[in-house]
Amino acid sequence: MQSQFYYYNSCFDPIELINKYKSNNLKSSPEHLVNFLGLKIAPEYMPECFRNQIGTIEPPPIPANWHADISEFGAVLRAVDLLTENRFVMGEMGCGWGCWMGISGLVAKKKGLDVKLYGIEGDKTHISWAKENMVNNGFSEKEYAIFEGIASATLGKALFPLVDNETIHYGLEPIFNASDLEIQKALKIKSHEILPMVPLEKIFNGESRVDLLHIDIQGSEVDLISGSINYLSKHVAYIVIGTHSRSIEGKLIDVLLKNGWKLEIERPAIFHIKQHKLVTAVDGVQGWRNPELLPEPQRINQELLPEPKKTNVLFGNKILRTISGIFKTRDERLSDQKLITQKNMIIPTHNNSIPDRARSINWFHQIRLGEDFVTEGPDKSEEKCKYLNLPKQLTDKSVIDIGCWDGFFSFECEKRGAGRVLSTDHFVWSKIGTKDAGYNFAHSVLKSRAVKLQCSIEELDPNTLGQFDLVLMLGVLYHAPDPLGYLRKARSLCSGVLILESHVDMLDYPRPAIAYYEGASLCNDPTNFWGPNTSAVVGMLKDSGFKHVEPQPVFWKTRQAFHAYI
Repeated sequence: MQSQFYYYNSCFDPIELINKYKSNNLKSSPEHLVNFLGLKIAPEYMPECFRNQIGTIEPPPIPANWHADISEFGAVLRAVDLLTENRFVMGEMGCGWGCWMGISGLVAKKKGLDVKLYGIEGDKTHISWAKENMVNNGFSEKEYAIFEGIASATLGKALFPLVDNETIHYGLEPIFNASDLEIQKALKIKSHEILPMVPLEKIFNGESRVDLLHIDIQGSEVDLISGSINYLSKHVAYIVIGTHSRSIEGKLIDVLLKNGWKLEIERPAIFHIKQHKLVTAVDGVQGWRNPELLPEPQRINQELLPEPKKTNVLFGNKILRTISGIFKTRDERLSDQKLITQKNMIIPTHNNSIPDRARSINWFHQIRLGEDFVTEGPDKSEEKCKYLNLPKQLTDKSVIDIGCWDGFFSFECEKRGAGRVLSTDHFVWSKIGTKDAGYNFAHSVLKSRAVKLQCSIEELDPNTLGQFDLVLMLGVLYHAPDPLGYLRKARSLCSGVLILESHVDMLDYPRPAIAYYEGASLCNDPTNFWGPNTSAVVGMLKDSGFKHVEPQPVFWKTRQAFHAYI
């Protein structure tokens, strides 16, 4: 099942930017969720979303997380990525707890830039959270300013709803330019409070340039943009807008294109049809570049990049060619969604350099990288395919490869026609040998379109990733501290079949049983915990929610595959 968050239009690769700026070697915080950029998020901001994630590190939001998706993260990172100034000025209109202030500010500071972050919000509790968020993430008082009020094109008074539970009521819609009668009624029944309407020039208070303006003001975005267009065109370099209906999106496109702005990324609002009415379920996203303040990215790159080497950057030119227009056909969009470009991932100009470069990598899989060259790993990967009984045809199927290591089976599924392949690993890529070097190298040489996601199995979330026709979990189960939990995770991601492969033991025991290996007693590897027998694996798969399980013949004496169907 293809996640709806992959259906965006873009003239750049947002997944590449997400991977470019994700932080490595992050430390968890016992009091916060830490996102992939290092932002610490307190649980009270959104307790219903991540009360069970406190003390954990969140993986990149591909295609989405509890808060935002590829397109919104990509648009915000794009504004910072294009910046050539020494100072980053950002404003978040309707800032809530200061999410985008924190995210863009952290990335800008990692680039060595001075920052000034402005936020405006109508809810007093949210304002206190936004200030707390700034402090928790290391911003000094000189680096941010947060105001109570409503962003608007003109001065005036607005009525802002009063609520009991601020964590539930994000996205409240104010009443602009309230009449005296409306104000009297609201004050009498205590349903609203009076807040000032504050124009952008007042919020930014003399700033000559604003590098990023993030707008999420619940249906009033057209009025703010159209009424402030002269200020925006003169002072603002990049705008990211959370849109709240398809009609609003069309009006924004009309206004901004007419005034010379360039639409760089957009994902339309997702709506449901209920009783013949359109109900917006997920806000849309638009990212706009001001060419007067931010020149064409190609010109920026030519000025900043060193003399090119005699290598070809994987997909780089292709992306620039195939995404030269903003709106593309469905087939082109689906093709774009499968591309992933890793930083410094290159294809050698001459094929005879492949073996030399490959031999510098500590391989596990045996991957054919040419007619006469196979990587020198101990795993007999091609031979294993027949024991797994991997389907010969996977045309247009979606596949997730959990614990993929060097990626042989991800790439093999592509060869067999899979339309979407997600390669995931954490333990190997973060701890063992040359980590993800094998995957990256093979991905580039094979020109793979598989998407890479480094995160633990516990962090894989079907609500953001969607479900997959085929789930591969090969050589993982016997390493699992919680084998039943891993199988339940696999079931949550599966809409078709799971192919599980594992070390097995106690095969002559007549009842379901699992051997436990103390210390490093199995193959001198302390991460080898379990040796289940066939009936134990079948039982655990059924208890995890699979309805039918087909054990495959045991191979190599102690290995066995299982096909589990939902």
